[in-house]
Amino acid sequence: MNDARNYDILLWKNKIWESKVSNSGDLAIIRNTFLKLKQHIPNARLHILSDDPEHVAQQYGVVAHPISILANPAQLLALLRRIDLVILGGGTVFQDDYFAGIIPINLSVPLLAKAFGARLVCNAVGVGSDEELSRLGKMLLRLALPQFDSISVRDRESEEMVERWTRGSSTAVHLTNDIAVDLPAADFAKLEPALRDEGISLDKPTVAIAARKVFHHEKTWLYFLPSSLRHRLRLQQRESKQRLETFKDTLASLCDYMIERYGVQVLFVPFYGSGGGLDSKNEKTPTRMFTSGDNVFARDVMGRVRASDQVKVLSRAYTPEELLAIIGRCKAMIGVPYHSVVFASSRNVPVIGIDYVSKVARYLRILGLEDFAVEADAPLSAFQSTFDRLWTKRDAIAEQLRSKNRELSQLSEENVRIIREVLYASHG
Repeated sequence: MNDARNYDILLWKNKIWESKVSNSGDLAIIRNTFLKLKQHIPNARLHILSDDPEHVAQQYGVVAHPISILANPAQLLALLRRIDLVILGGGTVFQDDYFAGIIPINLSVPLLAKAFGARLVCNAVGVGSDEELSRLGKMLLRLALPQFDSISVRDRESEEMVERWTRGSSTAVHLTNDIAVDLPAADFAKLEPALRDEGISLDKPTVAIAARKVFHHEKTWLYFLPSSLRHRLRLQQRESKQRLETFKDTLASLCDYMIERYGVQVLFVPFYGSGGGLDSKNEKTPTRMFTSGDNVFARDVMGRVRASDQVKVLSRAYTPEELLAIIGRCKAMIGVPYHSVVFASSRNVPVIGIDYVSKVARYLRILGLEDFAVEADAPLSAFQSTFDRLWTKRDAIAEQLRSKNRELSQLSEENVRIIREVLYASHG
């Protein structure tokens, strides 16, 4: 359907757009959503909240509002009165075992916009397992999700839970896929100068590792505080700290194993660093106080590797498109962050997922690679044997991913078709 009217669409995520340093998975979702909406709904004005609105508006051609608007009720309400449709997602939105406030934050702006007549779409979201959702979170979702016009989810487990919560309502539920799965990669040749400045060459067979602190999703009496703040205040439980140190030692030993047995080099790829350095274009990036500190974590692991001369850590802040290009030159990926699995598999790179939350294992099942999920606290031998199988079958796995990615890209496109359908039906 073609419509000459100009529409106002707000893309809302709990992790506000951080324009130069953020979680690469969140940025990939936002960027590909922008790309697809501009292509399929060209008469839409896209709105987002940003901590650097001038940069975001100029670079992406959207209407970027300062995040301070959240503290100004008059400005926020004035914006929401303009909005025709709010898109909530993607990423795993409905999971609160790590922070009690995350689901109310996610739902707040869409439901407020609903009061002013906006349509609501959940876009390619995931839902945590029963253990990853509190009773309060489940109650809020039962009340809120039937208020949405349409919900697309990334996996069958999420579909089953959302259908249960929306039963008897007019909310449409669709099974699609992560919208970032077909984000275009950057031109690798343009990245080589920045990589050379870091002393990195990918001419040798390379295994990428996207490492991150784990065990922070275990619920404690402090879970009313964001997990990043608990880490910063050093409020982790002693047992979690010990398990984390063991995990670092396991990763370091795995690096030595892969280097010695297979003659590879290892490249740590931070997905959410702390900033304060340079990007690929030699521009300064802002320092982020509350991040998962993947770059710091990677250097800690690297310091425990015997053959550390065969290990590198990306120190610059690369965009999601640039990370896709870099990962695409690697022979295999071992990933903790969910989107490291998405990035690697989308570039046909065989991947082992560290199973620390349900979404990682679920996505590996979608890929047909469920045998390559390893629990974070598994013994070193489990990591070694899983990598042995992956390395032996890497060519067949790459071909399997090429075939699967065609299907997943179509499902990614389906997310935008659903948004168009809701938007145009509401103004038909």
